[in-house]
Amino acid sequence: MTQRIKHESLILYTIGLVILLEYMDVGILNTSLPQIAFSLHVNPVHLKVALTIYLLTFGAFIPAVSWLADRMGLKRLLLIAITGFLLSSIACGLANSLLSLAIARGFQGTFAAFTSPVIQIYIIKLFPERRGEVFAKIAVIFLLGLLLGPLLGGAITTGISWRYIFFVNVPIGLIAIGIISGYFPTFMSKVADKFDWIGFLLLALALSMSLFSLDTITETIVPMHDKLFCFLFSLVLFVLYGLHARRKRRPAVSFVCFKDKTYRLYISLSLAVRVLGMNLGFIGPLYVQTIQHYSALKSGLIVLPAVLAAMTGTRTIKYLVKHFDGRQIYTFTLSLFIISLAGVAYCMQHFNLTWYLFLLFVNGWASSTSMATSGQFSYKTMNKEQMNAAAIISSASSQISRGFAIAAIAMGLLLLAGSPDLAWHTALPATAYSGVLLICAAGLAVVLLILRFFTKPFKLAQ
Repeated sequence: MTQRIKHESLILYTIGLVILLEYMDVGILNTSLPQIAFSLHVNPVHLKVALTIYLLTFGAFIPAVSWLADRMGLKRLLLIAITGFLLSSIACGLANSLLSLAIARGFQGTFAAFTSPVIQIYIIKLFPERRGEVFAKIAVIFLLGLLLGPLLGGAITTGISWRYIFFVNVPIGLIAIGIISGYFPTFMSKVADKFDWIGFLLLALALSMSLFSLDTITETIVPMHDKLFCFLFSLVLFVLYGLHARRKRRPAVSFVCFKDKTYRLYISLSLAVRVLGMNLGFIGPLYVQTIQHYSALKSGLIVLPAVLAAMTGTRTIKYLVKHFDGRQIYTFTLSLFIISLAGVAYCMQHFNLTWYLFLLFVNGWASSTSMATSGQFSYKTMNKEQMNAAAIISSASSQISRGFAIAAIAMGLLLLAGSPDLAWHTALPATAYSGVLLICAAGLAVVLLILRFFTKPFKLAQ
């Protein structure tokens, strides 16, 4: 019989609160982008930096989580992370310029990088025999956060002010801090190795430089030679990290998983899908608010079909694996993904709300199912050491790739609009939105061809 831990229900509810806090923030900002941009007197598309810097710092700091958890203890690290997240959330709400908002979002992403992994470690340590059951319960809260984010963001922005979308984190976070301080156990471990700070800094700086060069490629206030220097310097730093990692026994991020050919192929495919396909969360709210003149609340409601479809996709895949192999499922879902993006592009030129909602539903289902298919097969032929390295890389790259995707999409929008220097009150033309989606659909079509002609059929676990 499995032994129950003391204050188990309270600890589980608090874990749910922390996850809710983090994942609400994922969707709460997108629906408020136009109002924030107008308030700060910048064009909405230039507000991409508030999204990209959060995702970059989130992904970049994940490799440091395990070492800091061992050195500081899970409880102390979690309390610091939540406190820092709340303080940076308040700073976001008080921001009076794009620069101050970007800096606050950077700190917010840094602290957020520690909450989810530490919570996962807590679950593994507290519920070693029931972690599958606990993770299943937590998944419901995760999905609830994704649902509430756009709704709360739209309702608060429409009814009060965009600044309060950041302040809503405070009461939830304070409750979580109080319970964690009084009821969560402290786990300490002996640290056998020093953390690879040199490698960590090389990699973080390389990512930052490369994203900066992409983020500012359409900015005329940044000289072209500065952009080129940042890009070339980032390449040098990536090479230096590669040389450094070869000499270290335990580098900040190990590339041992890339020795596995299957992982190399499918991590490349999944990153391409994230960069080219995960764009409607950014483009959609901008389009319906600036072109169709919907309120932030209506914009949040429009996002719901995609979220509901994503929830459905994770459940329906188990029925698909009974009748089809993994490559067939991946091919089918990726084809739907491409069709839905092209359909949304057409719908943006000839807007019809019913068709728009239907296409968002199809897109949400296809994206979640294709990611689940790719993710399961990526680890199929790995040993334990490779799997540990791959878990860190996959977690970090999923966030960082979204940041690069937003930067690339914003660049495409501005280039297709014909002017990178749009005034803060100027709306991008609908053709720019459609053009970006068609380019992304064409890129995914290339991924589909690679999948079809360069991979073998594979079975998924039922």
